Parts: sequence; structure tokens; C-alpha cells
Amino acid sequence: MKTFLSVTTALLLGLSLSSSGLAKEDKAVSKTSTKHKSGHQWETKDLLTHKAYIKSEFLVKNGQELGFDKEMINKIRDIKTNLKKEDLRNKAEIDIVHLEMRNELEKGKSNGIKVPSLIDKEYELKKKMGKEAYNSLTELDKMLNPEQKESAQALFKKKHKKSRYSKRNDPLLYQF
Repeated sequence: MKTFLSVTTALLLGLSLSSSGLAKEDKAVSKTSTKHKSGHQWETKDLLTHKAYIKSEFLVKNGQELGFDKEMINKIRDIKTNLKKEDLRNKAEIDIVHLEMRNELEKGKSNGIKVPSLIDKEYELKKKMGKEAYNSLTELDKMLNPEQKESAQALFKKKHKKSRYSKRNDPLLYQF
């Protein structure tokens, strides 16, 4: 009888914690994400977007030191601004899709067609975000000639030698 009560209590406690959001979810690393040594899990779209922001920000701040003219610096700013605009639009659309999904699931009587189509829409938006970030990175790469790229890489390593970036073992994120 004691075992039955302890099992029942454990189940009820687990259900109440999971429904209240207090239970910690165990997230598995999928093929579309990377788990950083700090425990942060990057999805591919977020990783590419973050890399594009870091790269464009660095190139704008150090453009004069790297020998860029004002026109090139403005192009880099435009690339970053356009990426940020599209990122915000897509995130807003994803939030709307989440609200619609929640509404459909809370109704209880789902016809079985609406929710899967919303899931498809969400992942299409995420895929679009990743492709836009990748396109921004390739645009930045095309703007730099090999000498500028090499000097930017050397300057980046020099400036971030003792910073938080040097502690990370994520070569994809912090390379030019």
C-alpha cells in the first residue's frame, strides 16, 4: 500500500510540475541544432543569424581600420539592417502561428488539418530565416577581397584574444 501511495504521489507531483512549467525539460540535440559547451543550444538558423550579426558589427566598427570606404561600410550596415528586419518579421509571424496553434489545441475539438499545417508554416518560416542569414553571410564574404578577409580575421583574433569569444570552442561561430 505504501508503494502504491508513493508511486501515485510521485506521478501526481510530476504531472503538476510539468503542467505548471516548473519541471526542467531534457532537450536532445537534434541534427538542426548545436549544443555549446556552456549548455546553450543553438538552432542552425540562430547560429547563422548570430554569426551574421557578429561579423557585420565587427566589420562596421573596424571598417576604417581595415581600409573600407564609407560606401562599403554603408553596404555592410544595410545588409545587417535588412537581416534584422526580416528576422523580426519572421519571429513575429512565428509568434502568431504559435498563438493560432495554442488556440486550436485549447479548443479541444481539432479537425486534424489546421495544427499540422501550422506546424509546417512554422518550420517554413524558420527555414526561411536560416537561408536569409546564410545569404547575408555570403554577401558579406563576396564584398571582401582575400586580403581584406585575412586582415579582418587577424584583427578579430587580436581584439578578442582575451575576451569571452576566445573561451568558446565553436569554430563556426567565430571565424571569418
